[in-house]
Amino acid sequence: MSNNREDEGRPEIKINKKMRTWNKYRNYCFIAAGVIVVILAVFIVVNMVTKDKDNSDVANRTTSHNNTVSQTKEDSSNTQATTQPEPTKEQTTTQQTTTKAQQTGGTLKVSGSAEEQEFVGADKFKDCVFFGDFIISGISFYGFLPESQVVSDDNATSDKLQSQVDSALSSNPSKVFIMVGLNDANYGTRDGKTIAGFIGDTVKEIKSKSASTSVYILSVLPVTSAFENRPNISIKQSLLDEINESLSNNAAEYGATFIDLAGAYKDGSGYLRTECTSNGSNIVGGYYPFMLNSISKLING
Repeated sequence: MSNNREDEGRPEIKINKKMRTWNKYRNYCFIAAGVIVVILAVFIVVNMVTKDKDNSDVANRTTSHNNTVSQTKEDSSNTQATTQPEPTKEQTTTQQTTTKAQQTGGTLKVSGSAEEQEFVGADKFKDCVFFGDFIISGISFYGFLPESQVVSDDNATSDKLQSQVDSALSSNPSKVFIMVGLNDANYGTRDGKTIAGFIGDTVKEIKSKSASTSVYILSVLPVTSAFENRPNISIKQSLLDEINESLSNNAAEYGATFIDLAGAYKDGSGYLRTECTSNGSNIVGGYYPFMLNSISKLING
């Protein structure tokens, strides 16, 4: 009884069955977890080794393929060098003529940014004519080429230019360079394809009257943003870009080569750089040599 009295007032001790179960099986749990970790590690290692092997196989196949192609090309080159006879003088002349013909059509792009420089290629234009509007007029106005080599009208438009083809061909030039379109754009009613089409008609007129004359279409130059925003001006730079894109795409069909000058005169926003112009559309004299020198390099090398 005394024991019972002594136990009175003590807190009742309850055995935690969950804890007893954990203590009983925890070693097995640790072992199982360890086995799982080992299995996962083995799986990762095997997977990595397999991928490395696959990548190595791909690399080896690529190298083998490249070596095969290279060897095939080398064998083909050797075979051609062995079996082809040396071309005759007549064949060489024909090949050169073909190469020159292939250079007609398509687009040539002036690289770099327009800058003031000295004109050094007047002699390379001695049998050429520049044909177009007020931008072309500046070539003779500033004295870079004589008036006999510049056929221009400050108010010329792409459709009206055709009436002056005979004047452009009067000196039997070997090359004619055409630039026109700004006055058309100021109408505000013509789209780029229409203007480019009229220029194409002028090219065809030249080729019909002088098939041996090479014709180069010069891109329409940009205008400044301030010029575009004048209340009495309808020219939009987006339209000028449209004209140039259409000319570039269709020059070969017209029988001409397109020369992209516009990009060299643009600022970062796609408009004419202000230092290149006095009024937002005309080019100042100091920036004409860059135009002429760049054209000369493109067509003469």
